[in-house]
Amino acid sequence: MIRLLLPAFVLLNLGGSAALAQFGGGGIGGDFRGNLLESRRRNLHLVMLTIGDPNEHGDRMLTFRTRGTPGQRVQIVSPDLFHDQESGIGPQMTETQPGEFSLTIGPVPPGVYHYLGTNEPGNECASVTLPGKTLVEALDVPHGVVAELTRYSPQEEEFMRFHVYTPPGYEENDQSYPTLFLLWNHLLPSHSWIEIGRLNFILDNLIAQGRAQPMIVVVVSQPESIFDNNKQFRAEVIPYVEKNYRLKPGPENRAIAGCGEIEFALDADPQFAYLACFDSPFSIAGRNRFDEWVGLNNWKMRNDDIQKNVRLIWFGDQLHPRQNSNIDRLGLLLAEHKLPVEVFRSDRPNIWQSRREYFADLLPRLFQK
Repeated sequence: MIRLLLPAFVLLNLGGSAALAQFGGGGIGGDFRGNLLESRRRNLHLVMLTIGDPNEHGDRMLTFRTRGTPGQRVQIVSPDLFHDQESGIGPQMTETQPGEFSLTIGPVPPGVYHYLGTNEPGNECASVTLPGKTLVEALDVPHGVVAELTRYSPQEEEFMRFHVYTPPGYEENDQSYPTLFLLWNHLLPSHSWIEIGRLNFILDNLIAQGRAQPMIVVVVSQPESIFDNNKQFRAEVIPYVEKNYRLKPGPENRAIAGCGEIEFALDADPQFAYLACFDSPFSIAGRNRFDEWVGLNNWKMRNDDIQKNVRLIWFGDQLHPRQNSNIDRLGLLLAEHKLPVEVFRSDRPNIWQSRREYFADLLPRLFQK
């Protein structure tokens, strides 16, 4: 079982005010700096957080230390480490000496833990690895390469950034590879899937174990869209990647994953034989779009060509009654139309923990003979 941990944060309650240094929905980067700058603008005190040697206590114990004003209430906020507590806030840190605070937790399972290491806006989070040969670790295996690409989008009239993973050995040979496209909206920058999602390390390790096929992965942040088949992605991203990377042709060598990409499975001109939906594909802005989607697409599911083309429709979601109901209903509907469906459910309390598990289950199922 893969365990993913989100960044740890520091929360100070200062005489009725609270200063919370955290990452926004976009993951590491600009949102983090923005929160720090906003806290400074409001004259709220941010403390520095240092983490002790993961092995200093033995038995996988971690020590957090920080400094502040004597008598303050200081807590660590981490939905991963304290998911049983309200809002992921840990116990109050102990004031070992005036103005010096400490908290020891554990034993902590193996994995990669991001944490806030400084209150300087120019710095990003740090991470610590508790070794255990998990899929999320950078193990002693051949590693692929992640390239960050920036190009102008005529569709959006702005610059777009996306990331491309090429498997180990890509630069040393002339082979072509199957390709997975991972799409998400702008609220989650593409680098989050690498830096927090650990996608490249998970795939490196699965390939080394012989459990996944070597593949190219294209991670794209897209504008929020519902049922529009993502014109920017089709008109710009796919042609660019096809021109600049060695992609195997044909739908059987293409997969697409994301939140609302169920549309691509029902294309009249199919490009993807594998489709994966993360989380609920129909709950948008508090609205349940399931019935609307069925009304628009029911006829497509009866298309013989679509039924022959699709090799896998995979759903991954957390244990959540509303989401589970939608996916169960859709899975049964697709299966009735002879479309291959698999559902993976994660019991992890944190959404990024679940997404890492999604990768571990999905990637070995793609492009198998």
